[in-house]
Amino acid sequence: MPDQQPQPTDLGSTSRKWMWLGLLIVAVLVAIVIAWRGAGLFLVMVAPPNAPIPSDAQEISHESPYDGRDTWTYIVPHDVPYSLDFYKSESATCDTAPACSSSAPECGQLKVQCLGTIMVSGVNILWQVDIVPIGIAGQESEWTLQRLIDWSGTADTLPELP
Repeated sequence: MPDQQPQPTDLGSTSRKWMWLGLLIVAVLVAIVIAWRGAGLFLVMVAPPNAPIPSDAQEISHESPYDGRDTWTYIVPHDVPYSLDFYKSESATCDTAPACSSSAPECGQLKVQCLGTIMVSGVNILWQVDIVPIGIAGQESEWTLQRLIDWSGTADTLPELP
């Protein structure tokens, strides 16, 4: 019986398999990180968040002059002070002014303009709402809500519509 010598194992082949396995694991982890970060941006593109509105607001109209810019008009069964409190609770910046400058009874009421920003996945969503009372009693209000999606994430204010 001839002496059988142990066959040397191919260490290069074994280490190469571990190297490929390690690279595969790193590639999968990188893909997961990219997908995780990209999923938020994808969701903003598909279904961007809306500015806050009360649940009992009734939409009257919606215009979208171009992608990323929308304007809605709502009738809300609340007075202007309620609207002001609602948006202040949503961390908006609000300004008030007289509803008009004549001596008509409805001119004693206030109109409100509130501004806010929602930051999602590095995208700024800027919104502005103009709230005016409806009728002499002012128990309802009309809200004109504008939303701009700033894909660059650098805008601080809502520019005027072109």
